Parts: sequence; structure tokens; C-alpha cells
Amino acid sequence: MTRSHKFPNYQQNANTHKVSDLPIISGRFKGLRLASPHQKSTHPMGSREKLALFNMLASKLNGAKVLDAYAGSGALGLEALSRGALEVVFIESNQKVSNILRQNAETVLSKFDQSQPPSNENTTSVYTCTVQDFVKLSKHHEYFDIVIADPPYDNFNSQEIRLLFSYLKPLGYLVLSHPAILPTPTFPSVDILNSRKYAAARLTIYQKKP
Repeated sequence: MTRSHKFPNYQQNANTHKVSDLPIISGRFKGLRLASPHQKSTHPMGSREKLALFNMLASKLNGAKVLDAYAGSGALGLEALSRGALEVVFIESNQKVSNILRQNAETVLSKFDQSQPPSNENTTSVYTCTVQDFVKLSKHHEYFDIVIADPPYDNFNSQEIRLLFSYLKPLGYLVLSHPAILPTPTFPSVDILNSRKYAAARLTIYQKKP
């Protein structure tokens, strides 16, 4: 089941161009191809970085509730669903991109074994809004086991990332993809468990303190 939410006062002005496809790389739906917009506000994560991200999370995904911030096509959150996440919530500010994201979510959910319908399990929700609007209006505080944040590199805002930690359960994990040329961000009340460079990107995994 996919739920969709659009906050009424948010305006998007980026243009979506052609759509390509990219595969889920592991898990239950390995090889399933997702639509990906060719659009300036999105930057699909490289396959090497993506594989590293999910290797970091491998033991933490089964049954997890996941927030995919700056979701784009939803490839990261849907990869988490393929690898055992129970629920994924997506935040995507561009209306045209979020339409593609919803189509991708429906494609993945339709592949679940019909003899075992997902009902209230294996759900997705799409919020068409900015991260800041989600923070203002969402009731998901301390709800998620994992937050995945892959924000635009040309407008990286560590203070906005800091807001996302309030949505983690104690001992939950946030994985951040950020420009390698910038210092690794530090935040109060969290520990850095791992930080690795992949070309122009760096992946850092944080754990919220109890």
C-alpha cells in the first residue's frame, strides 16, 4: 500500500526531462528496474556508493522502518524495502519527481507474493514537500530505525540534516551521503560509526545515543 501526501503551500519549479531506468541491486527484487528522472534537482547515487551504503546497513534492515529523505526516484528506500525493510516513508519536494517515485513504489509493492498480501505490512508513504515542511508537520518523531539522507550536493545544509535526527528511535541509524571535499559533519547526541570516501562522495553512518 502506498500513501501519498502533498503539503498545499509548497511550490516546485524544477523541470523534469526524460526518464531512464535503474535496477534494484540486491534483495527480494534484485534486477527490477525503476524509473529515474533526468532532472537537475536529482543525482542518482553511483552503484559503488549505493552498494557500500547497503552493505553498511545489511544487518539492520530486516523489519526496519525507514525514512528516505531527499528521495528522488525512491531508489534508496525501495532498495531498503527489497532487502527486508517493513515500512518506508519518502520525502521528495518536486511534484513531477514524486509522481515517478509513487509509480516506482507501486511497481515494487505489486511484486510481493499475492498469496501473502502486504496488508498493513510492507507499506510506503510519499510526502511531496521539503524536509523542513516535513519536520514542521510530521508526527513521526522517534519513529524510524533508519534514516537515509542523500541531499543535493550543490545546496548541502548540515542544519537541515540535524533536524532529521529527531525522527530516529534511540540507537537508530542515519546514513548521510555528502560532498567528500567538506569536513564530515558532527552532530550532538549521535556517534559516528563509519565514514568512507567514494570518488566525490563520502558516506557517513551515525547512531543516535540512547
